[in-house]
Amino acid sequence: MRTNPVPRLPKPKSAVHCVSTPARLPPELCDMVIDHLHDDKTSLALCSLVSASWLRSARYHLFDSIYIYCEKEADAFQKFLDYLRSTPSVCAYIKDICFDGFHEADPDSDGLGETLESTFLSAITALLPSAHSYSFINCQWARSERELPKWKQVPLHSLYINSFVAATESSKNKLRILRHFSQIEHLHLANMWLGHFGFDEHDEDEKDYNGSCCSPCETRVKSMSLSMANICLNFLDHLRTQPFMKSLRSFRVVDLFHADYLEEHQDLAFVGELLKDCLSCTLQEVNLELPRLPEGGECAYLYMSNMRVSDV
Repeated sequence: MRTNPVPRLPKPKSAVHCVSTPARLPPELCDMVIDHLHDDKTSLALCSLVSASWLRSARYHLFDSIYIYCEKEADAFQKFLDYLRSTPSVCAYIKDICFDGFHEADPDSDGLGETLESTFLSAITALLPSAHSYSFINCQWARSERELPKWKQVPLHSLYINSFVAATESSKNKLRILRHFSQIEHLHLANMWLGHFGFDEHDEDEKDYNGSCCSPCETRVKSMSLSMANICLNFLDHLRTQPFMKSLRSFRVVDLFHADYLEEHQDLAFVGELLKDCLSCTLQEVNLELPRLPEGGECAYLYMSNMRVSDV
């Protein structure tokens, strides 16, 4: 049996071929949405998967500020370094980074926090070209057991060191960490207790892969703050010998409370000795927040003093 084919209707000459295009949000509106979610990391991560055009804005807030906390993982610092090496596309977004070395140690361990070495810090600074603020809390500073390659000093806006302790008796010079930076706008040292801070008696320069000494240029610090709940005279005595003290323009002392083992005003005398060599150099401003005991009273109150060095 033969069937006739169904005739096709001719296309009108006036017909226009239309191509459907997906509706796109204005980039300004996308940025407003993502900026509104700047504190919601989960939503930001989802936004980065919505569209390639959203990726850059979402990553800006996702990686702008990073906090590495060793709560239960003793190797969290190394894992973070491995992550940066495997994902170099996020490195340029990181501007503020904090390393908290505290972790829940095993009963058989010494209970100390995560260890930092020069090799680790030099690798981190090399991978993070946009980072301008570093914080180190509850970390151990240790001599590197590996050879240290030559590193490039970088400028830094802020460096915060809190409760920095020595991993071993042979690695007490925590100010080695400053060698990685050519200039620091503001250095804040907090809770440097007697016995937690010291300087190597025989502090030798580390070696690079070629066996030559790594002796970078001297670090310059523009302003410094000391926040110590209980003054450590050993720390102040060694601090005044550091070369960067001669580059200070501003100095601030906060929470400097008198220790029971000190004679009256001995803490202030040590602060004066600390500043004595700086007064004739670049120091321009001193800010002191010191305790004062009222006559016949036991409760101390804070006395704030702001002064320009030229007026002293």
